[in-house]
Amino acid sequence: MGDTEGSTPNVTCVAAAANGDGVLYALVVVTDWEAFQSFLYRITELGTEKKDELIYETDGWATSMWLSENGGLFLADDDGQIHSNVGGRWSVVSLEPPGSLTYIYGLSEAEIYSCGKNGALYRFADSNWSRIDAGTEADLYGIHCEKSGEAYAVGERGTLLRWSDLGGVELIEVPTNAMLNAVLSVEGNVVVCGERGVVLSGSGNQWAVVEADAARSFHSATRYGTDVLLGAGADGVFRLRGSELVAYKEGVPAYGLASNEGFLAVSGNEIAFRFDGAAWIGKKYNA
Repeated sequence: MGDTEGSTPNVTCVAAAANGDGVLYALVVVTDWEAFQSFLYRITELGTEKKDELIYETDGWATSMWLSENGGLFLADDDGQIHSNVGGRWSVVSLEPPGSLTYIYGLSEAEIYSCGKNGALYRFADSNWSRIDAGTEADLYGIHCEKSGEAYAVGERGTLLRWSDLGGVELIEVPTNAMLNAVLSVEGNVVVCGERGVVLSGSGNQWAVVEADAARSFHSATRYGTDVLLGAGADGVFRLRGSELVAYKEGVPAYGLASNEGFLAVSGNEIAFRFDGAAWIGKKYNA
């Protein structure tokens, strides 16, 4: 959201994702600083005059979205609810015990994770949501899973958690106490990033510090093709190459990243972008 209150409603594209055909989904939140409304749009012909299709709306602040390979849509919100559409019908589940949710991510429609404030950590499996005891009260802001039965979550005060269905939750020590916003597991290597220019790469107790501008904050991470990409807010998108960060795309507000084999989706401020490996096309939302 914006930094100051005002009479004009604030519009933020909090998340975007593309399906395998390039259809873009944009989660847009509008607030007058007293109440929030969330709108989910489907954009079938990006870059044309065709009007976006509003496919879902709800009162409250939807904080995150995940789009499955099969087209299932999942939203997490600030009231501790999961909104989902699998097979054409929307449903809403209130997680117990309740907690403010900040992020949602899935390995498949049968295995989904969500995290949030005060150590809230949840898993969907066997057709049910259940709370995982995170062993911390730190606010959690990002979660990722690469294989079944294992997930990583990050949050404030340098918190990095690894959960497995065999060993439960493990608190992993990393060389920072900065707020961590995103985590990405790629073939056994874990990348975490956050405030004060923090980018770490490694696993277990072996971590390499990637040099980055301390005035820069990183908000998201994804793998697009063979590239590990980090969203740096107003500074755009960066590529992580070994121990070096290089600019990937400047001039786009990159607070959220999501990808599949063909497309990269970027969200931030009031704009959603789609990149197909050749062209960037954006959509701006107004109050």
